[in-house]
Amino acid sequence: MLSAGARLTIAAVLLAALMALPAGAALGARGGPAATHLASSRSVDIVPPVSEWGHSMRGAPRPSGENSPVANLARPGAAFQAGSVSETLDLRNGSLLRGNVQLPGNGAGPDAVVVDAATERVFVANAYAEEVTILNAINDTFLGTFPTPGLPAALAINPAQDQLLVLTRPFGNSGPTGFVTFANASTGKVLGSTGFPGIASAFLFDPQNDLIYVAVASNDTVLAISPTNYSLVGSIPAGLYPRALALDASNHTLYVANNVTLGNLTLINTTNESWQGTISVGANPHALLLLAGTSDLYVADFAANKLAIVDVVTNLVVGSVPLGAAPQALAADPSDGYVYVDNSSTNTVDVVNSHGQFVIDTIPVGNAPNGMFYDPTSNHVLVTETDSDNMTLVSAATQVPDGSVLFGLAPAAMAFDPLSNELAVAISDQNELWLLNATTEQRVAAIHVGSFPVAVTWDSVNYCFYVANFYSNSVTIVNGSTNLRVVTVAVGNEPIGIAFAPNYNYLYVENAAPSVATSMYTITEITGLTNSVVGTLTVGNQGYLEGIAFDPTNGDLYIGASNNVTVLNPLSKLIVATINLTYFGDDILYIPATDQVVVAGFIDLNFGTNHNLTVINPASNTVSQTIRVGNGTDGLDYDSQNGVLYVANAFQDTVGAVNLQTGLEVTNLTVAWYPGAVVDNGRSGQVFVAGQYNASISIVSLPGLGEYPVNFTEQGLPAGRTWSVTLGGKTTVSTSSWMLLVAPVGTVPYQIGAVAGYAAQTTSGNLTVTDTFLAQAVVFVRLPSTYPVQFEEVGLPSGTNWSVELNTTTVNSTFGTITFLSTNGTVAFRIPAVAGFAASPTSGTVSVTGTPTVENITFTATSSGTSTTSSGFRLGALGGYGAAAAAAAVGAIAGALAGRRAGRRAFPESSEPDDAPG
Repeated sequence: MLSAGARLTIAAVLLAALMALPAGAALGARGGPAATHLASSRSVDIVPPVSEWGHSMRGAPRPSGENSPVANLARPGAAFQAGSVSETLDLRNGSLLRGNVQLPGNGAGPDAVVVDAATERVFVANAYAEEVTILNAINDTFLGTFPTPGLPAALAINPAQDQLLVLTRPFGNSGPTGFVTFANASTGKVLGSTGFPGIASAFLFDPQNDLIYVAVASNDTVLAISPTNYSLVGSIPAGLYPRALALDASNHTLYVANNVTLGNLTLINTTNESWQGTISVGANPHALLLLAGTSDLYVADFAANKLAIVDVVTNLVVGSVPLGAAPQALAADPSDGYVYVDNSSTNTVDVVNSHGQFVIDTIPVGNAPNGMFYDPTSNHVLVTETDSDNMTLVSAATQVPDGSVLFGLAPAAMAFDPLSNELAVAISDQNELWLLNATTEQRVAAIHVGSFPVAVTWDSVNYCFYVANFYSNSVTIVNGSTNLRVVTVAVGNEPIGIAFAPNYNYLYVENAAPSVATSMYTITEITGLTNSVVGTLTVGNQGYLEGIAFDPTNGDLYIGASNNVTVLNPLSKLIVATINLTYFGDDILYIPATDQVVVAGFIDLNFGTNHNLTVINPASNTVSQTIRVGNGTDGLDYDSQNGVLYVANAFQDTVGAVNLQTGLEVTNLTVAWYPGAVVDNGRSGQVFVAGQYNASISIVSLPGLGEYPVNFTEQGLPAGRTWSVTLGGKTTVSTSSWMLLVAPVGTVPYQIGAVAGYAAQTTSGNLTVTDTFLAQAVVFVRLPSTYPVQFEEVGLPSGTNWSVELNTTTVNSTFGTITFLSTNGTVAFRIPAVAGFAASPTSGTVSVTGTPTVENITFTATSSGTSTTSSGFRLGALGGYGAAAAAAAVGAIAGALAGRRAGRRAFPESSEPDDAPG
């Protein structure tokens, strides 16, 4: 398997340049044309930033401080939010979730595992995704991801300081620096990191010395690092290519397995970091394990296929156990003394009885088991399998597999069959083609194809899906009627794209790597009549191929070749034209409705991100238009039902809808994490977008042709304040200072939603929408702040009606309090007469100065009235209001008046908005 940066990338000659990309960035593959709509898709990997455990989501960044409509349209990362994500399909469990649900990350290439019993979390190093996945140790559910500065090679827990330690190798196993990253195991906060030259293989934590020892294989040394101040404190020479470490704390001895020095172990005294000697153990020691409670050190010999046992008291080899092929990881259950060894070449785990020193069982697991850890809480041995992107849970009680955790469910490409209403999804890391019912989104079939499928296209002539298998150099053909695999056809090196030509009933398979025999880049021809290879087209030495489309009008193939598009006629086998690009053209789509070829690519020639689509006129093979869209243009799809071009913006986590007539991206909607494939389902405006980094598909509704952008910009609101616009009956909410909406040509009504404490100068109106960009300003004015003015009476019998007139507004109540809202200033009041009682005072003024105000009114029985008196202050509730007071009484009244009380009313601090000064 290639690394995350290498798989589905430009050719190996570009790997050095790709080092300049964000960690894990890669280039990928696409599908081809369909009958009623055209789509293309590719697989891309990138690691987003994250600061704590939980979903490390990369969203579209919002613009700051710029309200220019034109600037917003051209801005990389502008979060245009027209359209909606109606549902999110979680591929891991098949659940269909309402709305735009950002699921946890989706690792690939699980290479190491460790369990932190204190936090009940499992940490899995995903080497191909350059991240660590966090699982709940109780139920193995995904909690989130943690990006790493390179390829994670090993994990450890420092329980004394609640640290997760992550050892990483440089990108592509080459480069100047490895890292030990320190993170808080409970919160996920990065605490620090230590870089060092070379490629490290293993590390461990010594609690006695409070040091981390790192085996640096490329430098033949063991480094000592402080986990307290993250500094390098020493370097100790070892043998050739030290690969594994074990610590005998009782004897203060560090054992170092030297992978090349004739199979010996180097012994280091950890009290003074001095060399103590060597032990010859065999041919190729790959892993070490000191069994707790014993003096037995177990050594997995990768080349000799055996387990050597060393007595750490005498430092002599005291036993040997034959194993399966290529053992390279160890774990043990100290309660029964069973030692577990993974055999990476036979895909098995041997269970060794440490007392009798023999294999008692062999357990089948997934492809390329590469890491192991015993979890005493669940009594499972966790086995990570790099090539199958899986972690098998082996029961330590029964020595049988007891479940698994699937990683790397990367939907790399999609195609749609309108006849059966099925969506085909190439799951690259699982070597499968999944068929989903496009209405229910339920999986109806999972078809095993070749190794690492990266492109899929639908052929309506032969009623087949074609799947390009990158690593197995083949194309799998699946019958669309039976959902069964028909045949797998061998093609060229690293097939990465497919185009079907209905004119000839030929399938053209683009091979990313050159022919070994000729060093030329080629296209394999397969006839749809017999599903067999009938020829090979030579593209020449044009550079790494990625992206292919067929134009049935002129009969030419359009092929992405590094920095250009090569136009090849398959009949004459001649190159017709070469069209230069400013980026790597890795996604190409022919649109029959407009007779245009559109080219996308997410990396420019300087290895920065690309924001452009190139539109080619096939009649002249010249560039007719350049359209600026989102960040990292990737998968393409043309919806013939509404005439819209869709583009997945991989580095922005958005999907855009492009109007080719105007050359505008009329929306840019946040979708699944790292979208690399997009396809519509033949129903106008509904689109599937594959999120490669969180094993999900976003089901999106986007605007159609004839809808044009309307940019609303607000002024006057505090930053982050929520506001809304209803345009043509559809309401959109935003916390940004602007929102880009779309509307059809004509007169379209709009309304501005209410914002507490503010008033829009224009709350509604009609817009005249044309085929040009339209901007509408919305100015908010802050309303004067109001404060409670409460009148409290004492002396009236319970239930007696009384009233207060404040500034010509009169309010009646049968309770003990009457409350108004007033702006700052002096306001006059009057107490209307109550039969049989005299009020004091009967009138006056109240000064409102930015705080709640209380005015006490005392009623005294007159001689003609009753002698009944109140027993004291009575709690009141809101009584009747006049029209003016009712309009002014907002949330503060509800908080100020509730139930009865036995003392003075407690007011809220203020009724002004949260952001109000003072």
